[in-house]
Amino acid sequence: MKKNTLLACLAFALGASSITFAQTQQDRKKITKNYNLLKTSVLSEEVAASAKENYNRAIRMAEKKNWPKEINFEDGGFGELV
Repeated sequence: MKKNTLLACLAFALGASSITFAQTQQDRKKITKNYNLLKTSVLSEEVAASAKENYNRAIRMAEKKNWPKEINFEDGGFGELV
């Protein structure tokens, strides 16, 4: 009986918290009304292009210096040039 009561209370608490903290469409509009979505999009594209350029430069350097691009560690870990 105690286990069922505990589970019921937990389920109620989780359900109540999801309802309480959920944002409505109106809340989202209010939050994002001052966002500059165009500027954010442009910045995102610039960062992605820069990251790709840096990765390609790292790959070229690894090839030039005969560095491995991937490493498997003895403990089962894995490393990759990024």
